Amino acid sequence: MKNRISILVLLLIFLFVSNVAAQSDTYYIGSTIERNGRSVTLNSIDITPNLIELNFTIQNTGIEDIKIDSFLSFRAENNGGVALSNDSFSCKNPTIDGKLIPGDTKTGSVCFKTREPSPYKVFYQPGWGASPEDFVWNAVPMPVPPTPIPTATAIPAPTAIPPAAPTAEPTSVPPEIPTIDPQKQQLLNNLEITFPQIFINEANMALPLETRDLGDGKTYKTDYANEIYTERINAPAPLSKSITAGTYINPDLGSYGDFAFRSDITISEVQPEGSNGYCFFVYTNHNLVQGNEFNELVFKLGYGIYTYTYTEAEGGKSNTLIDLSAYKESGKKYHLDIIRQNGVANAFIDGNFIGEVNDGIDGNVSGFIGMTLGTGGQNAACSFDNIEIRTAEKQASLNEPEVKPTESEVPTEKPADFNQIVSSTCLEQNIDRPGLDYRSVSLTKPDPSECSAACVDDVSCIAFTYASPGILGEEAKCYLKNAMPAPKPMDGVVSGLRANCLSQDAVTLKQQMLQDAAVNFGKTAINKENWGLTDTQTDLGNGNTFITKNEEGMHHIILSAQAPSANRWGNAEQISKDLGTFTDFALHIDIKVNEAQPVKNGGYCWIAYSNNGLTGTKDFKNLYFIPGHKAFSYAFSESKGRESRDLIDLQNYQTIGQNYSVDIIRKDGIANFFIDGQFISEIKDEINENVFMFLGTDLIEGSQYADCAFDNFEIRTFGEPEIVQEEIIEPTEETKEEPENSGSLFDKIIKKPR
Repeated sequence: MKNRISILVLLLIFLFVSNVAAQSDTYYIGSTIERNGRSVTLNSIDITPNLIELNFTIQNTGIEDIKIDSFLSFRAENNGGVALSNDSFSCKNPTIDGKLIPGDTKTGSVCFKTREPSPYKVFYQPGWGASPEDFVWNAVPMPVPPTPIPTATAIPAPTAIPPAAPTAEPTSVPPEIPTIDPQKQQLLNNLEITFPQIFINEANMALPLETRDLGDGKTYKTDYANEIYTERINAPAPLSKSITAGTYINPDLGSYGDFAFRSDITISEVQPEGSNGYCFFVYTNHNLVQGNEFNELVFKLGYGIYTYTYTEAEGGKSNTLIDLSAYKESGKKYHLDIIRQNGVANAFIDGNFIGEVNDGIDGNVSGFIGMTLGTGGQNAACSFDNIEIRTAEKQASLNEPEVKPTESEVPTEKPADFNQIVSSTCLEQNIDRPGLDYRSVSLTKPDPSECSAACVDDVSCIAFTYASPGILGEEAKCYLKNAMPAPKPMDGVVSGLRANCLSQDAVTLKQQMLQDAAVNFGKTAINKENWGLTDTQTDLGNGNTFITKNEEGMHHIILSAQAPSANRWGNAEQISKDLGTFTDFALHIDIKVNEAQPVKNGGYCWIAYSNNGLTGTKDFKNLYFIPGHKAFSYAFSESKGRESRDLIDLQNYQTIGQNYSVDIIRKDGIANFFIDGQFISEIKDEINENVFMFLGTDLIEGSQYADCAFDNFEIRTFGEPEIVQEEIIEPTEETKEEPENSGSLFDKIIKKPR
C-alpha cells in the first residue's frame, strides 16, 4: 500500500513539474506565445550600453479585460538570474500600458537597465507576479538559428536528399571585365525609388550569435560588434575539402518577390597564406515550395555567380554564369548590390554593373548569407555590414503608418515672407528622427525648408522630418512630431527641432516677453517669504534618506543613499496648493546642484508643474524642466495608461556647483522656457486646468548623495491665484511610475508636514 502511495505521489509531482516546465518554455525575438486569453509577441529589442528596450504586441484573445503596466506586468533578469531594474521612463518609444478589452491589441515598449552578464531573459506576468504562468523570452539581439545547415552546402537540403552542393566547386568561366551599361547604372541609381520599402535592415535582420560544431574540431562561429556581423570558420588543420556554412536573414519576416539586396562584404583572416575563403549572398525558394525540389542563385565574391538546382530525378546541379575571381582581396570591403525583377537578377559590385542572370525561380524567395573555407584553408572570416533588403511595396512613413492630412491641414497659400521666420541653419542633414508623428504635411515643392516652416507655424510641433523624393515614394514627405525623437543617420532625410528653426526676430520677441514679465504679470502670488517649505527628514527605507532644509537663504532638497544607486531615482516636495493654483503665470527660480557624490555621477535638480488632483478624475499631466537632462511631459489616463514624451534637450546645463537661472512663462497653455535669460523653447502643454508646482532632486546611477539648492523663487500672475482644497490623488498600485525609492518620483509627491 505504501509503495502504491509513493508511486502516486511521484506521478503527481512529475505531472506538476511537467506542467510548469511546459508553461515556462522559453521563446525568442519574433516569437508569439498564446496562453490564458493572451497572444503576446516580442517584436524587437534595442540594446545600448545602459539600456535594453523591448517592443511587445499584446492581443486580448479572451473574454475578460486585461490590464497592462510596463512596470508591473514585466520583469527581466541577466544570465546570472539577477533581476534588472525597470527603467521604462527612458524608453525611446511609447511604453505599453493601459486596458485591453476582448479583441483589442496594443503595441509598446518596456525598458530595463542593462546588467552583465548577458544574455537577458524577459518575463510577461499575466498575474502581476512571478509564477509558472509567465511568458518567457530570451532577450538576445538575434534569435536562435534555423535548422542547422549541412556542412557541404550553402542552403540546407531536406534530410532524405543528397547534399545540396557539389563536392567540388562548379566549373569556372573566364573572368569578364565589367562594362558600363547606362540602363543598368540607371537601374542602380533608381534603386530606392523602385524599392522604397525597407523590408529588412540591421535593426531586424535577426542573425544568430552562435558557435556551430562542424565536426572533427572544425567550428563555425558568429558575432556582432560595432554594427558588423562576422562569420568565422576555424579548423585544427588545413582542410582536405572545402566547408560552407551560413544563416538565413530573418526568415520569420516572410519571403519576397522583386527586391534589392545590398551589403558591404569583407573577407579576412584567411590562413594559411595562399588558401582561399569566400563570402556569399544567396537567394532561394528552398522551404517555400512543396516537395523537395528547389533552386538557388549564389553570389560568391572571389569565385562567381552560379545557379544550383535540386530535383528528385537528377539530384543537384550547378552552373557558373559569371566569374567573380577578381573580387577576393583579403581585408578589402566590397559593396554588393543585387536587384531582382521578374526573375532576372542584376549584380553590381562597388557601383559597377557585373552582369544579369535569369534565376529560373518562380515565385518568392528568401535570403541567406554565408561563407566557404576552401581546400587547404584553416581559418577565414566574412564580415557583413549595412545589410538591407528593400521591396517595391511603398512605406507610409519612416517608422509608422502614414498620417493622412485632413482637409483643414492641407497647406494654404502663405504670405510672401512666410519662410523668412525660419532659420535655415537648423536643418539636420541626413538625419532621421523616427516616430511620434502627429501630422503629415503636403508640400508645394521638394524643399526641407518648407517642412521646417510648417513646423515653425504650428506651436504643437516639437520636431520634423523631411524625406527627399525617392525615399518614401516618388514625392517628398514631411512629418511633424509632437515630441523629440532621438536622431538617427539616414541618407536623403532632413530633420530638425522647431526651437532651433525660429528666426532671430522670433527669438527677440521671446526675449522681450521675459523682459516684460514683471509688467505683464503684476501680482506676486508666491515667493520665498510665503512658499512654506520647511526642514524635514524622511526615512525612505533601505538606508535612503530624503531631507529638506532652509540654509543661508536657500532651500535644499537632499537625497542620501547608503550605497551607490543601481538606477536613477528621486523625490520631490510640493509647493502647497493652499497658496493657490494658476493658469497663466511667470515663474522664476535659481537652481543648482550644490553637491554630489561621487561628482562624476552627480544628480539632477528640477521644477515641474501639474494638474494632478485638479481634473476631477485620476487623469493628470506633469511638465518637467530638468537642467542637465531634458524637459519632458508625463501623463496618466485611466483609458491609455502612462505616456512620456521628450520635449527639450537640456544636457548642456549640467555643471555641478553652477547656478542656473530658470524662467517659465505660461500663457494660454503655452510654456516659454528660458535659462540664464536666454530663450530655449516653447511647449504647448495641453493642460486645460490650473496647475501647481513642485521641486525635486534625482540621484542618477552610481550616485550616493545629491544636494539641490533652490533660491529666488517667485510666481507672478495677472491677479489673485485661485485657492482650491482638493488633495493630490495619490497614485494607486496600477498608476505609480516606479516602485518605492526606485526611479524618478514623478507623480507621487512627498507632502510636507503642516
